Amino acid sequence: MWDREWQSHADFYQDIYAASIHTLRYPGSTGASILKARQDAGDWSDAPTPDLIITVLTSDRIGLYADQGAGRFNSEMTRGCFIVTPPGTGSTILVRDDHRLTCFAVPYSRLLSLAGPDAGLPADGDFGGLHERVNADAQVPWLLERIWRESAKGGAHGRLWADGAVLQIAARLIWLKGARKGPRRHRGGLASGQARRVTEYIDAHLSHDLTLGELATLVGLSPNHFCTAFRQSFGRPPAAWLQARRIARAQEMMLADPMLGLTEVAHLVGYASQSAFGTAFLRIVGTSPGRWRADHQGG
Repeated sequence: MWDREWQSHADFYQDIYAASIHTLRYPGSTGASILKARQDAGDWSDAPTPDLIITVLTSDRIGLYADQGAGRFNSEMTRGCFIVTPPGTGSTILVRDDHRLTCFAVPYSRLLSLAGPDAGLPADGDFGGLHERVNADAQVPWLLERIWRESAKGGAHGRLWADGAVLQIAARLIWLKGARKGPRRHRGGLASGQARRVTEYIDAHLSHDLTLGELATLVGLSPNHFCTAFRQSFGRPPAAWLQARRIARAQEMMLADPMLGLTEVAHLVGYASQSAFGTAFLRIVGTSPGRWRADHQGG
């Protein structure tokens, strides 16, 4: 498909998709790149490069047909979800809607060197199931946004922070690979229309006290059958998926309105108290809502 080779994903993007790039930065000392782009619906396939690539959706829901080297998949993708392309792999990416994204790429050999031989990174950059689906995890997009903000500062501190964050992302990918989280293709799971109906309903009713029976009724299944099918399709039970979506929405609210109180945020995403919200946020994100907000405002 491609008649030449590129030394990095950033070089490829600037050659082929330059018009879509909003801003491009080079954080840290690894040769990594991070860019923000606005793209129309269409074919946004990538050529193979030596980089490990993480692409995060930063706009509303889109339809996606993709092959990241581990087989084709047809999926819905919501804000904050991401796909992962291994190094040396060309990708097919067909998007059915206009969208915005953040794309992070790091030379995998440099990442291996930075992490060291005992880090547990796969030698060939193959993170298994992460390449065959759309992934949902609050920490990866948060770390990328922090890298984006810190890279604007420049200087030794910004580079050091970026390198540390790159290692945190690598550690998170290792964990996700083992945990097998995120929407996955499984026999016996929900049909694509059922999955879309349920996730759209959850996103529209995050402030409500949703029940398993309510969600099962949407797709005409018994609660027990629905719970099994949902887990087969998304890699986690409905309650865990709902918690992750609530926390992701809370993060969006905190970034959009710095004056919005944490108690109000908690209520808007369905938590009865700030304490319950804080406990869930800490478990999913790894830090408290107040600290997370302070870190982002400080960036």
